[in-house]
Formats: sequence, structure tokens, C-alpha cells
Amino acid sequence: MNNRSVHGIHHNDDPKLLQMALSLLRDRQGCSRFRSSISGSVMSPSRSSPRKRPKERGSTHSKRLLVITLHGAVQPSWLSRFLSLLAQAGDVVQLRDLSSFTVGNRFTATLAVEVTPTQLRKRRSTETGTEAMSAESTSGSAPQSFGVGSPAEPGGTLSSTEAHIEHEFGIEGYLLREFLLTAYELGGIETEFEVLDSLEAESNAALEGDSGEPYTFTFIGTPRIPADFLATATHVLAENGINLNAIQSLNEPGGRSTCFQVMAALRGPLADRVRSELLHLGKEFLVDIAFERAGALRTKRMVVFDLSWTLVQADSFELLCQAAAVDADAVAEVRRCHSLGSEDYLRACAALLRGRSSTGLAERLHALIEYTDGAASVCRVLKKL
Repeated sequence: MNNRSVHGIHHNDDPKLLQMALSLLRDRQGCSRFRSSISGSVMSPSRSSPRKRPKERGSTHSKRLLVITLHGAVQPSWLSRFLSLLAQAGDVVQLRDLSSFTVGNRFTATLAVEVTPTQLRKRRSTETGTEAMSAESTSGSAPQSFGVGSPAEPGGTLSSTEAHIEHEFGIEGYLLREFLLTAYELGGIETEFEVLDSLEAESNAALEGDSGEPYTFTFIGTPRIPADFLATATHVLAENGINLNAIQSLNEPGGRSTCFQVMAALRGPLADRVRSELLHLGKEFLVDIAFERAGALRTKRMVVFDLSWTLVQADSFELLCQAAAVDADAVAEVRRCHSLGSEDYLRACAALLRGRSSTGLAERLHALIEYTDGAASVCRVLKKL
């Protein structure tokens, strides 16, 4: 059976649940208001890619994974509102993973929630701070629920449709009901709701991914990173069977360079091969690439650059000699007699500087320095990493 959606909610297990969600919103908000809040028909094909027919649900007492995806306009309170719904559900709900990103004024967030069905479920009241108990009946009658208020029913009393949803679908029905109504109250937020069975097998693959070590790739281009580079780089990762865990923009408003950070998990030999291929690709497209293992120590580090002709457009010792008023002919003689950058060259330059006054040297040197293109942008990006 094809997936169907209501108000952006996708559920590939029970189409009946979608019909109940529609009835719920009609009961609570009014059918005409609900219809005006979405585009197209009330029941529309899911935008998600086709999925395999779901397996039959396992035991009602086994752990399950709910994947809830939210799309909408950025609002200060959206995260706290939705997380408070998980807090109300009590200790039978655990947040396994949370990911969010913003593009312009639109956000997308995905919550992976582990649910443990139980005969006696505890929920916290957000208004009174007290805890209430609700027993999930197994005799066929809908349970009474406490501690969940709403604009339509301030006391928290469930409508018949809501009680039916929560009774028939348990904690998943409760979360669907609350997420639907909260998204409607906030306005402009779409919700995708999916229940996965076989939590141990499926959620481990979804949440833990590759068993390799986490790495980050940082791409820096001036002024822009070519689309050809990004297409080829992601193709290299795909050919090696690497899934991207996250892509983050490190761009500064009005900055002269573009920077993206890519996070993925790689095994040792694979990491060496991918690094070599990406560095070669970076040289071809003139994109600087930083490749490093992610982790707590990643924030504790020192970056070392060659100064001459890398950060500044000159030989650093010649600039220092010029600022110290060393005779230019003497500097030229040292350069003629010794290989540039050799130990003998460095010792000869140091000898020319011996005994010179350092008063005002820093100011004169700073006036002579001309930085290479992109040096300032690279330093700004490194400070953000």
C-alpha cells in the first residue's frame, strides 16, 4: 500500500492512523481551518521516496523507534515546545538522537525517539509540575489521560477521537496527537512521523552508522567552491561506500571565501585512500582541504604554516632585514651565496640582524607585510573550527 500523508505526516504502517489524525484536527481546530492550513488536497501522496512494504509489528512490549521530522519557519520556541512533549511522556520515552539545520529562515529537524510500551505509563504535567499516572487499558475501553492541556480543552480532557488514537496506538498515538497539535499551534510547521519496528536491528544501523572512526573534511574555496568540486568529492565518498553524517556551512556573512565542513565515519585504510583522493581533487579545483579525526581533542590543536610565500608574499627574513635597516646589498650577497631556506642561509641572515635595535621594529615590519590571497580568510575559518 502506498504511503499517504496528512498535514505532512507520513506513516507507512497504518493508513487508519492518518484518518484518525485528520479526524483529530477536524475535532480540535475545525475542518475549514485545517484545510486552509495546508496546500493541495487533505490526503495527498507522500513526498518521501517509495519504501518497502512494512513488516508486521512485533510484540507490543518490545522497544520501538519513532523518527519525527519537522520542517518550518524558524521560531524561537519551536525546539522547547516539541521537547516538552517528550518530557510529558515520562520515562517510557528516550531521545536517542537529535539533528537540526537551518537554511535561510527555514529549519529542518529530526528526532529519533525510543519508546518502551508499558502497562502503566507516567506523564509529567508541564503546568503544575506534578506527576500523574495513566493506566493503558487492555479491556477495549479507551484510557483516561491526565496532565496534557490544550487551547481547545484547558483542563486536558481528551476528546473521543484523541482517546481513540491514544488507546489504539499507545504512546505513538499520544506523540502523534501532541506533535500534530503543537505544529498547528505554532503555524507553518510540517511533521513527518514514522514508526520503526525491530529497534535493535534498525535503529543501530540508522543511528550508529558505519563502525569506523568519525572524521571531518573542511573545504575552503576563494571566493567560491565550484559545484564541480562538490559533485566530484561526494562521488568519491559514495564510491567508497561512505555515508555523510552531516554537512555544515562555516561561511561568514560578506566573507571573501566559502567553507563547508563534512562529517563522516571511515575505517583506517579507507581514510588514507579517501584523504589522498580528496587532496588530489583539491589541487585540481584550487580548493583547500583539511582532513582530521573528529573528537574532543579536535578543539585542542595548533596549526603551523610556513610564513614565507605562504602567509606573506615575500621571504620573511628579507622583510625583517629591511625593517631593521640592514643594507640591501648585504642581504643580496647572503641570498647569492646560500640556498634560500637552508640552514646556512638562516644563520647568515641571523648574523646580519645581530646587534640591531628592536625599537619600533614591529611597527615597521607590519607596514611592509603583504598577505597572500585568502590568508586572512583561512585564519578566520580556523578560529571558528
